[in-house]
Amino acid sequence: MSPRILHIISHLFHKNSHQKVIELLEKECGHTQLRTNGNEGGLERIHFAVLKLSEGNIEKLKHETKEATIDWRDVLMAAGFGCDVAAHGRWYEEIQKRLK
Repeated sequence: MSPRILHIISHLFHKNSHQKVIELLEKECGHTQLRTNGNEGGLERIHFAVLKLSEGNIEKLKHETKEATIDWRDVLMAAGFGCDVAAHGRWYEEIQKRLK
């Protein structure tokens, strides 16, 4: 789990939920479940998408991780990250600015 993902989790979710969110991403939304090519940057982009779409809600996160296993490209598009491989990075920068 990348430091950027952990940072987003800490921003979006209550502290008591952090471990559950991490486990959900690792078990339900990893390379095996998503059938990705093993590219960590690509997986991080998908994780950013499901986290953004969850809006800090565990039930929404569960839904989005299931959607990602059907077709991860759909969650990238829904999050606004589908047509621009750098869009998730800009979203992360926005979160960082809000925390300052």
